[in-house]
Amino acid sequence: MEKQAKTVLIPFHADRQLDYRKQAFFRGGYLFLQSVYYQLQMNKICRKLKQKYHFKYDINAILSDLIYTKILEPCSKRSSYKATSAFLEKPSYELHDVYQALDVLGAECDLIQAEVYKNSHYLGKRNDKIIYVVMPDWVLNPSGNTITWENELISYRSPSKS
Repeated sequence: MEKQAKTVLIPFHADRQLDYRKQAFFRGGYLFLQSVYYQLQMNKICRKLKQKYHFKYDINAILSDLIYTKILEPCSKRSSYKATSAFLEKPSYELHDVYQALDVLGAECDLIQAEVYKNSHYLGKRNDKIIYVVMPDWVLNPSGNTITWENELISYRSPSKS
């Protein structure tokens, strides 16, 4: 069935003054990311974590907002929380909940990555014969007084099934 385009009318009254204390601008750029987030079934991963840890805050809202702001407007956790208040959907959690959730997300990082990889097959076909892995490594500067963090990209090719 073919979808029909509809016209949406938004009334504008030139004779009315705007209330400057009221937020009139909202960020909606995260909405396309929200679609991918739910296609990856990240909400189900969060549900598993909630069942395991029995916390009160909404870890699904926290994780999704952290991901959206990290992609759209990379900043600190505190600034990310502040940025989400300009989203169409206001945060349903407090800043201290974000910091508590980070402990759980860090502890369950391997589970989250494994589930996302598994669920990413729902987004479409891909070549999974080659897996790219970022291998972080600490490197001592030749001068001997500084340590730097380097990332090395390694690819692994699965044995061909000829």
